[in-house]
Amino acid sequence: MEKKTIRIAAAVPNVKTADCAYNVEHLIALALKAAAAGAELTVFPANCITGATCGDLLKTSLLLHEADKQLQAFMQATAELAGTFVVSVPCAVTDGTPAVLSVAVSHGAIVAKTASPELNTLVDDVMLIPSSVPEIAGHYHRLRTELTERSGKEHKAIVWCNSGYGESTTDHVYGGGALIMADGKVLAEAKRFEFDEQFITAEVDLDALCAAQAISATPFLPNDQSLDDYCEEILQIQVNALATRLTHIYCKKVIIGISGGLDSTLALLVAVRTFDKLGYDRKGVFGVTMPGFGTTGRTYRNALALMQNLGITMLEIPIREACMQHFKDIDFDPANHDTTYENVQARERTQILMDLSNKENGIVVGTGDLSELALGWCTYNGDHMSMYGVNGSIPKTVMQHIVRHIAHTTNEPTVSATLLDIVDTPISPELVPSADAVTRTDGPEAALTRITQKTEDIVGPYELHDFFLYHFICHQAGPRRLFIMARAVFGGDKGRYTDEEIKKWLRTFFKRFFSQQFKRSCMPDGPMVTEVSLSPRGAWSMPSDVASTLWLRECDEL
Repeated sequence: MEKKTIRIAAAVPNVKTADCAYNVEHLIALALKAAAAGAELTVFPANCITGATCGDLLKTSLLLHEADKQLQAFMQATAELAGTFVVSVPCAVTDGTPAVLSVAVSHGAIVAKTASPELNTLVDDVMLIPSSVPEIAGHYHRLRTELTERSGKEHKAIVWCNSGYGESTTDHVYGGGALIMADGKVLAEAKRFEFDEQFITAEVDLDALCAAQAISATPFLPNDQSLDDYCEEILQIQVNALATRLTHIYCKKVIIGISGGLDSTLALLVAVRTFDKLGYDRKGVFGVTMPGFGTTGRTYRNALALMQNLGITMLEIPIREACMQHFKDIDFDPANHDTTYENVQARERTQILMDLSNKENGIVVGTGDLSELALGWCTYNGDHMSMYGVNGSIPKTVMQHIVRHIAHTTNEPTVSATLLDIVDTPISPELVPSADAVTRTDGPEAALTRITQKTEDIVGPYELHDFFLYHFICHQAGPRRLFIMARAVFGGDKGRYTDEEIKKWLRTFFKRFFSQQFKRSCMPDGPMVTEVSLSPRGAWSMPSDVASTLWLRECDEL
């Protein structure tokens, strides 16, 4: 993989206050200089189109209109140039205080804008600070030190560009300073108090910045809160969410499919806590185990033990016979263990749960988690569907800690032992029998003793996928940066994954994340619990038929 670098520039133009046309003429000239120098990102001072010292004139409609007009002129003049240019203009206000809007312009279009003093969404690890700070003896040196230290502490590149010659000196002097720094080092520095326009540029190694960051292998877990407190807080959010839904619809019964796996276990524990908090009888929680072709003795026994020890209503409804009838109805050969074979079982289980909810006047509580939603690892209108989902914002890597937390804090020893065994059970859909499967005729249809269909062997390790998901959603990290970060955390001397393994599962993540959006576009209601939710109702907006070409291409270029 080629080293990822970026050339950054900072330019301090000469200005005439309130003469927007003059100022933009100088901005265009500096933009041409930046493009010629190969700069991919160029930063100008704050309010560089009007000048920063126009005072209350920045409130006037005439100057605001002219600033916008000249911004359009700048965009048109730089439309054919490579790179992105950050300029600042005043914007209309409601409280009488002029506001500064930083605008990122690329190829004649606005690609980002913010009223914040800092702009850090254009390029990962690069922070841009358009500034208009007057000179006070000693201030620049303190600011220089603070920004340099910050760039080192956060392992970022910081570009600071200040207003200069031509600003009003009625009350202040503007020195026109500019700095480009990265990882605690000043890479380029402009001269201050110059009558000539200043232009500096530097090459920033983004790979080195990423590698230097202290990146957690478990970004969904807290670093400023005890794990027990964090798990308890998640449970409280889940319980309050479900309680609110139940009381709102006057419902005192819930139906949950219990597989003996992690997801259904947490959903069941949340339901029981909710019923206890509301003062409802636990018998209103209907746990339904539905053994099928791939159900193992371990998960089957854990499902029964958990339901029995929690004191809920237990139901066992085997699905083998119903599935065989359905295979016959659709003329499908059950010897073919493909997606149809698996999905028939998932949808049969969901049909049972939905129909039971009608019979009992209750609702089906979904068990699917955030990791499965991200990868689309669920059967559309099968385990994908419910009437309320309590786990939809919780990734697998957090779910294990929550169930373990409950196991260690419960005062019911038998429940604790079962929970700990569930946490230690390999994650599996248990939809395909192994070669040594034996059909039992003297009891429940729990034929297998060993789990052979392991989810992580098929779609990849959840610790990697949760890591990719967090940084993709929270930090807009693309494949290249995700690979660099994952290699720093999981590869190299860590020895957990080779570069090729990380690349393989990274491509799997993006391929599945994009292709499976249609399942998330109609996902059930459920609370946002962690920092990430993929709900289409405001948390994550993405077309179901969006092209993944750019992301997969970058994966292939690694």
